[in-house]
Amino acid sequence: MYRLIGLALCLSACGNPSLRSELKAEAVVAGNPAGGPLSMCPPFGGFLRLDFDNNPQLRADGKKKSQVRHAYAEAASLKILSPGDQDFGFLDTVQLVASAGDVQVSLARRDRVAEFGLTAPYPTLTVPLEVFTDLAGLVAAPQVDIVVKCDGRLPTTETRLEARLVLRLEVEP
Repeated sequence: MYRLIGLALCLSACGNPSLRSELKAEAVVAGNPAGGPLSMCPPFGGFLRLDFDNNPQLRADGKKKSQVRHAYAEAASLKILSPGDQDFGFLDTVQLVASAGDVQVSLARRDRVAEFGLTAPYPTLTVPLEVFTDLAGLVAAPQVDIVVKCDGRLPTTETRLEARLVLRLEVEP
């Protein structure tokens, strides 16, 4: 019995160390008092041209992207940063897509956003993950873009959004 417990502890300790990497980016959606269609989100600048060799969590641990053996999405969300009285009533769909070269992977998606009734001030929308496969190939790419796609209606006033993506990176010991 004790041998089995010892073996289980050894196997769990001998695996790849794991780091959590929280990526955040902001964008501003132009407002229009008359409304109108919102057919795409503005670019979230902090999600463009990502090079994981510059990832703060990897650098703090003295690791490089070439040492990432496995990478998995753990969580995604979208938060309204301003104005304080804005809710998500203007959005229908939100999707986070990662791309590197010719490879595109839908990471997370939420449909019927307005129906959730998330109210001001500063609501946060959880965006369910769509992918549970290993993303290590994207992390190893020279550059990765995470594009936030959305549609709905223009908000009546300029609205600042923050997108958040949490990754679990398993690295060589």
